[in-house]
Amino acid sequence: MIQPLLLPKVLNQINTDGIKAALLCNVNGALLSSCLIKTTSTLFDESRVSQPQMKHVDKLIAAIAANMWQFYNKSGKTAFSPSANNEDQYLQEDAYDKDQALNNKFEQTLKTLLVDCEYGRLAIMNVSKYVVLCVCSEKTVPFGLLKTKTKVLRDFLEQPFQIVDEAYEDEDEEEEY
Repeated sequence: MIQPLLLPKVLNQINTDGIKAALLCNVNGALLSSCLIKTTSTLFDESRVSQPQMKHVDKLIAAIAANMWQFYNKSGKTAFSPSANNEDQYLQEDAYDKDQALNNKFEQTLKTLLVDCEYGRLAIMNVSKYVVLCVCSEKTVPFGLLKTKTKVLRDFLEQPFQIVDEAYEDEDEEEEY
């Protein structure tokens, strides 16, 4: 069971070794939970960001990260979907079943989005169908460490949020009737 009051404590566990923030948001960009280290000035140039904006920096990051995730996820599905013209070029020569070969080829989905920004780095992963995890770090943190920490946190949060997804999908099915 997910306890909302404990989510910031869980997110805070990876805020070490240059990791400055961990955020959970839905795919529309609404912030569910966040944990930022108090010194957010290392993530942003204070001359460009006003003080009222600094109070809501977690909402800003969540909205941008969710938007990026949705865009790249949709773009990847479009790029790897079969079309009438290029369907045969994806088939293996020794494929025994054309449909099975196409299905195996197009199971590719976006797993991790790593972004190198001017003042830091981001790792974005989906926790479930409707929830995205974003981890922000300093520029000096290697992408391998950032990705590994994000994956560990995602794996920890994945099972509770799968239960939420199933409940949400059951609710959608009831509304259809």
